[in-house]
Amino acid sequence: MPTKAAVLAALRSFVDGLSRPYSEEKYDRSVQDCWGHDLFGPYLQFKKDDFHLGQWYVLCHVDHPRARGRPRPTFRYISPPLTSVQRSAVRDWAANHGVTLSSPARGREFHIDVTQAGNLTINPAPPAGVIDLTDLSDGTRSPSVEITRFVPAPLLRDMLVVYYFFEDETLPKIIELPARASINQFLMRHHERQLLDYELKQSDTIDILTFGAPGFEMWSKFHVRDLAIPRTMPAIVISGTRVNKFHPSIEAVYEHAYQDAAKLPERIVDPDDASHSA
Repeated sequence: MPTKAAVLAALRSFVDGLSRPYSEEKYDRSVQDCWGHDLFGPYLQFKKDDFHLGQWYVLCHVDHPRARGRPRPTFRYISPPLTSVQRSAVRDWAANHGVTLSSPARGREFHIDVTQAGNLTINPAPPAGVIDLTDLSDGTRSPSVEITRFVPAPLLRDMLVVYYFFEDETLPKIIELPARASINQFLMRHHERQLLDYELKQSDTIDILTFGAPGFEMWSKFHVRDLAIPRTMPAIVISGTRVNKFHPSIEAVYEHAYQDAAKLPERIVDPDDASHSA
């Protein structure tokens, strides 16, 4: 008999198959409407039975003093709705598999109404759990200082390649994560749907390579949802925590070790997290 988790996973897969793609334009507009806060998602609504069943949505956990009603959490649907026939199909599937769809939680969609607060000045809170690695210098100089050298801004990548070693002595899975134009980092929680295709859940614990040399690797441990990779990096190497003997191809990706990962506060400190043996 399948477990409850297996049935819910099957329900999600069924709803995902009916859902329509979410809009990157609506996502970017949500970031702008939310004063650049770090949004969570997109997530798929598949257990709550209302008009939005089967739609993708994003969440913001930061308070919004100018928003009508100061909603918490704040959310927005960014994909088209299912048809009534499709929603009925989901209800039938759930009933046939013993799943009770719940009523939606109370909340409000994004409605940032600046007129509600008059001349109130807001200093937006920084994104939670994100390390900003950019230069915060304002660039001001004395008029007497002569600028003799132009330093171009770091190249922001449009794609992050993830080499995922998931089993002993097995070639890695190669995952390509697209960047979001409005964000200077690749946030793993923004790619939940794609990572699930590779059997990577947001709650999973993984290791990220911080140093590699023949016969020796060093790693740092994270929850998938906490990883934030600068868009200046072309690739990273991650591993399942149960992998002990790596495929020889790992030596070809040592150059993509992310040394600074060992300094991030989201790192899970583990006495046994020092190294893997190749």
